[in-house]
Amino acid sequence: MSFDVTSLTDVLVTRVEANEIIRQLEMLKESLYKSGDMGFNEALNSGVNNKLHQVIKDEIVNCQCNSDIGCINTLLQEIIDSVNSVKNIKLEVSEEPTGKMLDKFHKWIKERTGDVKILDIFVDRGIIGGARIIYEGKYYDGTLNKKWDQIWEEIRTEIFTKIR
Repeated sequence: MSFDVTSLTDVLVTRVEANEIIRQLEMLKESLYKSGDMGFNEALNSGVNNKLHQVIKDEIVNCQCNSDIGCINTLLQEIIDSVNSVKNIKLEVSEEPTGKMLDKFHKWIKERTGDVKILDIFVDRGIIGGARIIYEGKYYDGTLNKKWDQIWEEIRTEIFTKIR
């Protein structure tokens, strides 16, 4: 078995969402060894989001797990491992981004990298506008603060040059 995490792209945008997906998968793993209202089928039907529910059902069919608890347990662990293996992009912004902004940024990243990435969002009220992006040791400052600092440095240099 090998799980392709791209099937979860719609629900795997931010670190918070990734953590919630992992929590739901762990809960499903625990439910494998319970019965009745606490059992796997009940947990799958009521304890996970709709997209994850469908992905798991499809994967159970694709892997021919049927009611094999060991097979389903292995599948759930593979999904957890796949979610954990997705690389993070740290995004520092001035305020909590809207869902529409997140979707747009997530799509932009996927188009440029060809890969699913998880946005690790940090709100920094000191940022005037724009964002800072940190990925694999690379840092990009696209904030208005940086622009302002650059403009101010140019003006300051010009003023000091004229004074001398």
